[in-house]
Amino acid sequence: MSFVDTDDYRYRNLGINERIEERKTKITSEIPFEWIEEVKQMEIDRISKSEYEYQYIMTQEQLKQISPYITTNNLVIYTPLLNKWLPYYSINTKLRIAAFIAQVMHESGSFRYTTELASGSAYDTGRLAMKLGNTPQKDGDGQKYKGRGLIQITGLNNYKEISKGLGVDFVTYPLLLAQPNYAVQSACWWWNNRKLNLLADKGDFKKITEIINGGTNGYSERLSFYKKALSVL
Repeated sequence: MSFVDTDDYRYRNLGINERIEERKTKITSEIPFEWIEEVKQMEIDRISKSEYEYQYIMTQEQLKQISPYITTNNLVIYTPLLNKWLPYYSINTKLRIAAFIAQVMHESGSFRYTTELASGSAYDTGRLAMKLGNTPQKDGDGQKYKGRGLIQITGLNNYKEISKGLGVDFVTYPLLLAQPNYAVQSACWWWNNRKLNLLADKGDFKKITEIINGGTNGYSERLSFYKKALSVL
């Protein structure tokens, strides 16, 4: 399940310092937009540790095979973040990784969206608002705490829960959940907190879908991603 992030035989036979510099140069050239500094520094730090060879859970090529629609920018951004947080939350076997990737691929539109496309007004008033911990009055908390992150954390109760779990104040600063690092980490934390690894180990993909979605919306696409991931990983 692990893959050494090396290019070829020549790379493997470079000296340690040469190897680090080559990786730094590659990262600098491949990460082009607003999350550049966060992701670049994180990956450079990781290169400088772990005996200069990072053991990948998955490669960009594998992620692209699972979802041909993912953009090059998002491959560069999200591959190192997934490789950082998946093993941290024990999402580290073929069955677990495949189930997780399939679900977040669907939820995020292949990493295109880390914020819910709807306005959030559906959660601003009434019973659904109250169920999610929002007030029943029309005060904008539905919009403030609409779905964010790869697994679409939604509602004040869930924002409070994830804030406590990660030690970050997403209640005051809800937009942080849409940033790539927290979008991935929050999804991994939520997955682990709901004990979805146990269902993944059993291959109970439908039950995982029901827990994440509250039903089986988009199940055919989720299942397609799941089957592809199982064949690729």
